[in-house]
Amino acid sequence: FFVHYSTQLSCSLPSFPLQYAHVRYTVPMVTPLKREGKVQLAHFILVALGDGAVNACVETEGVTGRTLLMCAAELTHSSTRTSFMQLLLRLGVDIERRDEAGRTALSLASQHGYLDAVRLLVLSGAQTDTPDNEGKRPFDYATQEHHVFT
Repeated sequence: FFVHYSTQLSCSLPSFPLQYAHVRYTVPMVTPLKREGKVQLAHFILVALGDGAVNACVETEGVTGRTLLMCAAELTHSSTRTSFMQLLLRLGVDIERRDEAGRTALSLASQHGYLDAVRLLVLSGAQTDTPDNEGKRPFDYATQEHHVFT
């Protein structure tokens, strides 16, 4: 997770670049203590940037319109993923926001088989039957990738 504060905030969540506001700071992802520090730093920056920051659109590789929640839902380390998602949900992120392909954070988490993220999103009110632009629902992505959630 990198945060660069200059004229635009460039944030990289492992492989997801984000352009938003101003500052430069680098935080390595390693221990739980450092992870908690990253979450606190992210909280500080998001609060400082104001209400629109949690729902800012993120430019990712080949896909536009992704939100920070969508990027967080795709993080590979489960405790980091959960911590960032919980932070964004506490700050009022739009859980149903869609990218240009009509995908939501829930469909992305389902595709990757991240049960912790799926559970958190569903318990936070994410719609489970919302189709994307291809008509696929989150469950369709989970079954397509052979993930079974019980």
